[in-house]
Amino acid sequence: MGFTLIQHLITLTIICALSTLAQPNYLQLQQKHIATTSIKTIQQCLQYARMQAILHHTVITVTPTKTSENHSLTVNNATLTLKTYTFKKNWKISWHGFGQIDNKIEILPNGMTHNNGHFTIQFQQKPPITYTLFVSKTLKTHR
Repeated sequence: MGFTLIQHLITLTIICALSTLAQPNYLQLQQKHIATTSIKTIQQCLQYARMQAILHHTVITVTPTKTSENHSLTVNNATLTLKTYTFKKNWKISWHGFGQIDNKIEILPNGMTHNNGHFTIQFQQKPPITYTLFVSKTLKTHR
C-alpha cells in the first residue's frame, strides 16, 4: 500500500504554498545578515586604522571608494595603501563627517578623529534598505 497521486499532489501544493510565504522573510534575513557583516567590517577597518595611527605615530585616512564592480574602504597613510576592505556588489558605503567637506576620516596619532560622523550603508534594491553607523571622535561606534 502506498500513497495515491492525489495525496502526493496535495502535499506538494502545501509545500509550495508554505515556501512561497517563507521566501520574503528569508530574503530579509539574508539582507540583514549581510548588513550586520558590513557594519562589523567597517568597525574592523576603523580599529585597524586606529591601531596603525597609534603604532606608527602618523595620520591615517579611511576613504570610501567606488569601482565599477563594488564599494570599498581604503586605509592609507601619507604614502601608501595599507589595507582595502571590499563590500558586496549591491551595497553602497558612504561617510558623512559632521562639519566636514571631504569624504574621508582622518585618524590622528593619538587614535582620535577631528569630528564625529556616520557611515551610511545602503542596499541597492527597490525600495532601498539603509543602515546608519555613527562614529564618535574616539572611534566608538553605535547604530
